Amino acid sequence: MSKSGVEVTSPEMWGLPPTMFHDKWKTFLIHFHKFAELPTTKGRSLESPEFTCNDQKWSVSLYPGGDGSDYPNDVALLFSEACCFAEDMANSGYVSLYLNHRSRGNTTATFEVKIINKYGDTLETRKSSNNRPFDSSNRNSGWNDIIKLSDVLDNSNAILDKNSTLTVVVSIKQAPIPAKKVPIPAKKTPLPAKK
Repeated sequence: MSKSGVEVTSPEMWGLPPTMFHDKWKTFLIHFHKFAELPTTKGRSLESPEFTCNDQKWSVSLYPGGDGSDYPNDVALLFSEACCFAEDMANSGYVSLYLNHRSRGNTTATFEVKIINKYGDTLETRKSSNNRPFDSSNRNSGWNDIIKLSDVLDNSNAILDKNSTLTVVVSIKQAPIPAKKVPIPAKKTPLPAKK
């Protein structure tokens, strides 16, 4: 296991064909272990270890109780972890999920995330716009309402496995590999014959 109970694997590690999710996309499985035990306070996140695609480093941030608050700041503070209503408030909310660009500089990416159940069936799919920019002012992109928290925690939906692991599939479109430029030799012009 890795960073704070989060693990990044590839489809091949699970015996899945690499093109199962997308051809010409690089796919990662992000496993959030013991999801049901994670705090569901809004704004609290868990981040995956970094992974690499298109020579760029990425990670995923997951907010089990959502990334923001539907309430004014003073009311949200009242419903903090210590409050008996925090669990009820969080269970009515959504899980938030974001792809984070971790490399220096700017880039663009087209990506997709899927929430899958313990059998590998897709339950929710979200796709970014084509060539979504990531720069110094926008280091992440995602959704604040990827799936209802109550749906994830409901055992009848079979989303979490026996270890309470939530698996998220992240696919990033592979950048075309630029063709190597082969220098074309300059045309040699014969010297004029001596007279």
